[in-house]
Amino acid sequence: MKSLIKKKVSIFYLPLTMIGTYLVSYFFIRATISTPSASGSINSTTKETASVSPSQCDYTIRRLDGFTFIRPLLFVEQNCESSRYLGLKADIENLINEFKANNDVTSASVYFRDLRRSEWVSYNDTEKYYPGSLMKLVLLIAYLREDEMMPGTLDKHMTLARPVSTDKHPVYLSKSIEIGKSYPVRELLRYMISYSDNNAAYLLAENVNQTIFTKTITDMGMDAPAMNALNYPVTAHQYSYFMRTVYNSSYLSINHSEFAAELLSTCDFTRGFTAGMPAETKMIHKFGESGDPSGQQLHESGIIYINDDAYLLTVMTKGKDMQQLPEVIRSIASLVYQHISAEPGT
Repeated sequence: MKSLIKKKVSIFYLPLTMIGTYLVSYFFIRATISTPSASGSINSTTKETASVSPSQCDYTIRRLDGFTFIRPLLFVEQNCESSRYLGLKADIENLINEFKANNDVTSASVYFRDLRRSEWVSYNDTEKYYPGSLMKLVLLIAYLREDEMMPGTLDKHMTLARPVSTDKHPVYLSKSIEIGKSYPVRELLRYMISYSDNNAAYLLAENVNQTIFTKTITDMGMDAPAMNALNYPVTAHQYSYFMRTVYNSSYLSINHSEFAAELLSTCDFTRGFTAGMPAETKMIHKFGESGDPSGQQLHESGIIYINDDAYLLTVMTKGKDMQQLPEVIRSIASLVYQHISAEPGT
């Protein structure tokens, strides 16, 4: 497929020594403008707002542009919280206040969405966080999007010449790719999602089509990353769009969405959502950590399946001690699971 730009142009270009720190800060922006969509241009989105009746809540419809005859539906968003789950929201607030009183957390935000009824509630909805490794899901979606436009992308091989050098010191580490060994993109994606491997993420980020990556963000109705930004703060509600698009297969093909979900189902972080629910609970999820000595952040987002139903939960936390934050996430996940399990029909 013909490139829009004959050579890579770095919009947010940083020297290589800075890029290592920049990318492993988990904001994967080394922009290279290339590769149109299948329709000849990268898709953008439009937003429509409609009202059912004066007594009901308005809702927003977001569609993809860039096609000749169609405007694919990305999602429909009801603009007000569900009265059904206001009790759950109150319980979440009380629990977070208890953690604040014990100095276990300084701030937290929660977004919950019932995926069967399309009803949602959120707590502390406007506060923004540095997503950390949560951005690896965005990178995954971008590569799968590219594979749909240019089949064979996932079979390309890449080799990391040397370890990533960064001043970041992640606490929750797992498996990593080997230096000097060639891996197909699909295997690098597995390391990045299943094990949250920063070396795999760095290599993928260095080679991602930046136009597709940026549009993966803006197509969700979010602002394009700022030039030279070292992080991309988001709310719990905003980040949840990425999980929704995987579940709904509204942005990727069914096969690519299923592949993304399968990878997310193997995430090996077990101190948050996994610890707060029965061992047999099926879920897809991703965690992320960020921060510095002055303040730590730990987050988790996922879709939890109960019988034939599912709900989306995103929890973002800030605190002084990274070791305390998993318990906050675990407790919130457990509270939500118990509430939903007690709902009639689940």
